[in-house]
Amino acid sequence: GYSRFRLFGGRVPGKMKGPAIFNGTCYLVGSIMFIVASLFFHPYFSVDDLLYKIGVILFVAGSTFYLIPAMQDWLAYYNSLCRFSPTFSRSFSAASTNTDVDEPLHDHLDKDSSAELERLAVNISRSSASVLNGVLFVVGSVAYWPGFGRSGVVVGNWLFRMGTSMGVMSTCWAFGRTFTSRMSAKSMETIGHLRALYVTAIFGSGGFLLGGAFFLAGQAAPGAIAWAAGSVFFTMSSCIQLAM
Repeated sequence: GYSRFRLFGGRVPGKMKGPAIFNGTCYLVGSIMFIVASLFFHPYFSVDDLLYKIGVILFVAGSTFYLIPAMQDWLAYYNSLCRFSPTFSRSFSAASTNTDVDEPLHDHLDKDSSAELERLAVNISRSSASVLNGVLFVVGSVAYWPGFGRSGVVVGNWLFRMGTSMGVMSTCWAFGRTFTSRMSAKSMETIGHLRALYVTAIFGSGGFLLGGAFFLAGQAAPGAIAWAAGSVFFTMSSCIQLAM
């Protein structure tokens, strides 16, 4: 869940470039790792200490594969904002000389600059949520290591739930913008695939929220199954992204 899908970040669907392919591949690999890790958390497998530890390691690795592209997106948007800064600075200077101090700064930006600033603000906000999501999942995965005992399991569960909540917020935000943002005719050709991608990601996050609730209630079997199901939805969304 995520700043994974960059229709509003400069990539035109159907013309994936190197960074987009790299990001999609990272999410796909991470999702597959989540499926295996979730199954190893099922009581049938987790009674074996080695399999449980492998599950934890896979969760840490999978979360890292999610974090890397999220950070890359954030840096890309930040660099775009830095390149936009000269235009913004000139507008700010013009505004500072205006005697009407109550007049909003955005009134001094031309239409294209205002739209670009808004786009960057939205994408940086979403990618920040995605980075936080990845960090929470990495730390939460480490907390599941057997050496941290029962307290680590509880902390890890809540960190997963918090990270998933950030992912849901980010993805729902992006999904909503597919109905409100202006798009070219070429973008509209693939908008159905984009919405399917967001919906499957939301279902994936729902699986992790449900699974976390089961684990907190002491029902590890349905919890692991819910996590695995959510990971399957994440895998589907990653495949859709790579196919666009």
